[in-house]
Amino acid sequence: MSHEMGEPLQTFELKISLRTYSHSVSPIELPNLIRAAIEGDGTSCLFHAAAWTPMVKGCKYKGKDNPTCAICLNAIEENQLVAKTPCNHLYHKTCMTNWFRRSSIMFSPSCPSCRALVPVTYRFQRAAEVLSRTKLDNEGAVYIERTLVPQSGKHHNALIYATRV
Repeated sequence: MSHEMGEPLQTFELKISLRTYSHSVSPIELPNLIRAAIEGDGTSCLFHAAAWTPMVKGCKYKGKDNPTCAICLNAIEENQLVAKTPCNHLYHKTCMTNWFRRSSIMFSPSCPSCRALVPVTYRFQRAAEVLSRTKLDNEGAVYIERTLVPQSGKHHNALIYATRV
């Protein structure tokens, strides 16, 4: 199945924010820090589908006829956030987002009613602080040990990365 040129069928956005406060990071260290941020804690990494969030566009429903959402089977009421597919089917925005999160649907975005392809943007975001500790090795050389702590507060795999000072 081909998709018309214009809007892409799938867009993947990757955003990594790393903050450091006590020691500056050199450009040589960045690949290791970025790799640690991408690998995450082993369950929420770039390579797991669940780490990608489908970004469904929505707007407030202004109609008076209260159509039924084919996903949850509840009425769509005035001023609720809705998502409309290119094939003109209407759903609650949260229902559509959850539909695209399902493992069987993830990365195969289709309309729940007619299975027509639906353009979706998937976003992977990671924000972390880089904690730095100055240490001495057995030979008396000074180095900096880095640990990545995600903004979510869940403990990240320690990134034991040393840089000689």
